[in-house]
Amino acid sequence: MTEHATESSPEEAEDLNRKKPIRVLHDDGERNLLKRKALEESEEKYRTLFEEAMDAIFVADAETGIVVDCNRAATELVGRTKTELIGKHQRILHPQQEIIEDGTSRTFKQHAKEKEGQVLETKVITKRGEIKEVAIKANLIEFRGKKMLQGIFRDITERKKAERALSESEEKFRTLADQSPNMIFINKKGKVVYANKKAEEITGYKREEVCSPEFNFMTLIAPESKELIKSFLNCHMNGADLPPYEYKLVTREGRTLDAILTTKLITYGGEPAILGTITDITERKQMENALLESERSYRNISKKLSGLMKSSAALLSSTDLHERLQSILDVLCEQGWRRAVITLKDQNLETTDVVAAGLTKDEEESLRRHQPSGEVLRRRLSSMFEQYRLGEFYYLPWSDPLVQEQFKHAVPSKMKKKEIVDWNPEDLLYIPLRLPGGRIVGIMSIDDPEDGRRPTRESLAPLELFAHQAATAVENAKLIQQVKEYAQHLEEKVEERTQQLKEVQQQLLKSERLAAIGELAAMIGHDLRNPLTGIAGATYYLKTKCGSKIDNKSKEMLRIIEEDIENSNKIINDLLEYSGEMKLDLNDSNLRLIVKKALSAVKIPENVRVANLTGDQPKINVDADKLKRVFVNVIKNAVDAMPKGGKLTIESGESNGNLEIVFSDTGSGMSEETSRNLYKPLFTTKAKGMGFGLSICKRIVEAHDGKIYARSTIGKGSTFTVTLPIQPHIEESGKVWVKMPEHVVNR
Repeated sequence: MTEHATESSPEEAEDLNRKKPIRVLHDDGERNLLKRKALEESEEKYRTLFEEAMDAIFVADAETGIVVDCNRAATELVGRTKTELIGKHQRILHPQQEIIEDGTSRTFKQHAKEKEGQVLETKVITKRGEIKEVAIKANLIEFRGKKMLQGIFRDITERKKAERALSESEEKFRTLADQSPNMIFINKKGKVVYANKKAEEITGYKREEVCSPEFNFMTLIAPESKELIKSFLNCHMNGADLPPYEYKLVTREGRTLDAILTTKLITYGGEPAILGTITDITERKQMENALLESERSYRNISKKLSGLMKSSAALLSSTDLHERLQSILDVLCEQGWRRAVITLKDQNLETTDVVAAGLTKDEEESLRRHQPSGEVLRRRLSSMFEQYRLGEFYYLPWSDPLVQEQFKHAVPSKMKKKEIVDWNPEDLLYIPLRLPGGRIVGIMSIDDPEDGRRPTRESLAPLELFAHQAATAVENAKLIQQVKEYAQHLEEKVEERTQQLKEVQQQLLKSERLAAIGELAAMIGHDLRNPLTGIAGATYYLKTKCGSKIDNKSKEMLRIIEEDIENSNKIINDLLEYSGEMKLDLNDSNLRLIVKKALSAVKIPENVRVANLTGDQPKINVDADKLKRVFVNVIKNAVDAMPKGGKLTIESGESNGNLEIVFSDTGSGMSEETSRNLYKPLFTTKAKGMGFGLSICKRIVEAHDGKIYARSTIGKGSTFTVTLPIQPHIEESGKVWVKMPEHVVNR
């Protein structure tokens, strides 16, 4: 029979369908009868199992491919009756794409030859044309001297759909995971079974390495975080839900990163597993640390500047040279330097004197003996040492052979190792004391910082300012000393000449105070606003970068920082206005209108009543904007003095060519001490600010040739009176008032 035969002999079909016992000849009647009966029972059992099997079973001629038998499940699988199947070629069971060149199905030929007994997957087609996926296991059997192929077909259509759906789901997950900016992994039984592309980029390990059974995922955890991770993972595997938590991650190169781990318990491969997402927050942490460091630096500079402001007055309080030098050393120690040396120089840069703090007598004497010549000092201040410049300071690392050669007699440091952060105790730090014209009057060296840190240009900025003042103070002390000596030798001269000399001395004191205050204000405006700008920029970056991820506590901290920045800017503006020259733009103005504008600029509480009884006449020749500033400050102080409510009355009246404006409140009043210090700069009873408000008001009023004074009674209130000439006498066409306030110059 050929391979493409479509019919079987009637005898074969009938014998296989009925499964009648094969007839055999026997000689031994009784014994053969028993064998025949047993064979029939076996045939019956086989037939029952064949028909009732849940899987479809087809039997076909191995050579021709003709179906010779099938069970009930087989008919249900393809939607055909046995009559429609038996005697037909097995290719009617399969769609066309499964049929090969010889007319049989692909799996039929494979099972009939090299893949007998194996499970192969293929497709079948029903009578209605529906395609089903099946798994077939087929074996060759022999019947009536012919080879038959018996195949067991199992419908796997639904399983395949589920597998495809699962595969698509996994593909989507992997696509999303690989596009994620975060590390994503799946940990099962302590082993990583999946890691996304970002995990490769951040950790430096290939995915095949991370997912290898031999890989220990604890390798990625920093030592200080291992116990935390183990504890959290154990809790998670016991069914506990855990919030995201921070830990330290270690890359292949040994770099430590800050990260947040978010985990969720899932089922993976039929077993519990942990799905983890790791967010790299190293940059955010660095920004936070930079912000904290910037804030610390700002507060430190602010504190140092405040100390320098107070120290400047003490420095200038004496005219004696050695007392001034000692004051300079005291300031340097207060600024956090345990050792300081000042060497005075003449016009040839030769040493004339040495004073020190923090050194023993022997160390100080050694410095005196080994002072460099003027020529050596000029070399140390030349371009040869330009590479060591840190602003106006010179920072010389001892590791440099040139430094060791030039400074053989440096005094060893006394700092202990545990006190050092990044400062090298062998390094040198000094600054020349230069006058405004450039002449050097001395060298100021400092050593052994209390905080153990290497200084930066920003941290040294306040001392640069102080070095300028120190140079002026030293030179003026020398001049004053010369004037005193000259005066002592001129006692025989007339009293008028002596008085002139004293006036010169006082003028020197006033000029140096003016120089110190003006320079200090300019430096504060520059050195404080730079860190303020950095803090504001970092705060804006954090708010923009982190967005909704910032917790409430962090938001509150950022708000406080922004308020502090605004308050600090106000303090800087007040100081600049207080210490600078006063420019007036005089015009005929309406007093009542100025008062109304001032009131509109102040937030008046509901429990405070205001009575504006000022008049429209007479017109006064004033700078309206600056006078409004005075009124706003006085009104704010009055409102602040009445927290529980009260009344503010504003009146005006003309007297002897002057106009008096009176502000009376019913507040808590002021003590005698407060009244005495009311107009002094840096005096304040408020939590915020630096006490420049009324000092600036006094400057503005005095610039108009006016006066401001106050009366107060505890528990009854305060009255501020501003007296202004209706037509003030101002020099230089009434546009500029250069005079500094007397209470600053003459302190």
